[in-house]
Amino acid sequence: MRRIVALALILGVLIVPNVAEAQSTAGAQSLLITPGARADGMGRAYIALADDPTSVWWNVGGLAFTKERTATLMHTKLVPGLADDVYYEYLGFSQPMEDVGGVGANIIYLTYGKSVAVDEYGNEGEKFGSYEVAATGAIGFKLNEKIGFGAALKVVYVMLAPAWATPEKKKGAGSSFAVDFGFLYREHGVIPWLGGTDQLNVAVVLTNVGPDIAFIDEGQSSPLGHILKLGIMYEPYRGETTAFRVTYDLNQPMIISEDIGFFDRLVDIKKPLFGSREQPIQNLGGEFAYTQGNILAAARFGYVYDPEGTIEDWTFGIGVGLGQFGIDWAMVPQARSLEENVHKFSINVKF
Repeated sequence: MRRIVALALILGVLIVPNVAEAQSTAGAQSLLITPGARADGMGRAYIALADDPTSVWWNVGGLAFTKERTATLMHTKLVPGLADDVYYEYLGFSQPMEDVGGVGANIIYLTYGKSVAVDEYGNEGEKFGSYEVAATGAIGFKLNEKIGFGAALKVVYVMLAPAWATPEKKKGAGSSFAVDFGFLYREHGVIPWLGGTDQLNVAVVLTNVGPDIAFIDEGQSSPLGHILKLGIMYEPYRGETTAFRVTYDLNQPMIISEDIGFFDRLVDIKKPLFGSREQPIQNLGGEFAYTQGNILAAARFGYVYDPEGTIEDWTFGIGVGLGQFGIDWAMVPQARSLEENVHKFSINVKF
């Protein structure tokens, strides 16, 4: 029989730590990798600030306050120096809707590169590719000038191995769907003596609520990476040309605690729908932005505290914009066992 090699290494050692979400038991890792170099530069503390096409991923409630039609593209090599063919692509879009809020969509492609099939005698066979594709559509409603609420529907397809490379001679592939919910509250002039120049945002997000994804058969399935997120953003000052803001996110992975199907848990009130087996991930970020006419320059920093994902380190980033175009760069850490940092780039276009 042939079996999968190298793929397990990528999934268990390389991809999961880079995600900075300690969810090694979750299926569909493409749903967990953070998009947007701006967010990564701010330590991945972004749900209370998300105001661009990546809000479809971060917080669909932020779509309610979309002001311009914008597209975002990001390309990232996830484990540089170890596997150059393991990379992540994100393409997102958002636009305002009059009297409603905003809508958005994204498509994500994650490739695990090439793996080698090996038979029971240790003989190497042909190579095969493994990948994931996920697509999301979302809408955000502005309940009033301060409150936004959003929902998203996503579908994901995971191709781990062709039939000839598995012991069962069945394709190692699966698909599932999930929904996200997001809430964003924005308050101006929180501290009176600052003259109304400050702003406080509070966000709550629940992501990837959906059935488990099964590979080959129902006995080989994994839950999606359900996460409950709480976030705040405080901007003590916004002037005509400068602004400074700090952000904080608390992410509680909600990996299912019982080995039963999602819909079984849904209809049986005696069984927990969610059950956390993992410590929360904490994210802290800051951004200083300068604007002059159509020119933007921003410096960012952050800190990721993910004890189970073995990431406890700083992040850094910068952003520049000219007119309708902008580019962001971020340097983010990997797990402690992987010394080389990951460099992320994303491009934003308003039209």
